[in-house]
Amino acid sequence: METAYKEVSGDTVLEISYKYYSEESTYDYDTPSDPEEFEITSIFLVNGEGKKIDVTYLTEDLCQAMAWDKILEFISNQHN
Repeated sequence: METAYKEVSGDTVLEISYKYYSEESTYDYDTPSDPEEFEITSIFLVNGEGKKIDVTYLTEDLCQAMAWDKILEFISNQHN
C-alpha cells in the first residue's frame, strides 16, 4: 500500500492511501498489456497537529457540498 499527501492549505493535508497495480505485459502480440490501475483505500483530512478525520466515504458528497458557488447560494437562500 502506498500513501500520498495532497496539500489543502497551510499545514492541512489529505492523506490518501492506495494500492497501485503497475502495467503488466501479456507477452502476446494480439493482446494489449493490462493498463496500470490504482485503488484508493482511505482518505484522511490531517491537520498540523496530526489529528485525522476519515473522509473516505464522504468525498463525493463533500465535493458537491463544498463548491464555493453552492455555499454562497446556500447562505444567500437563508434570508429569502
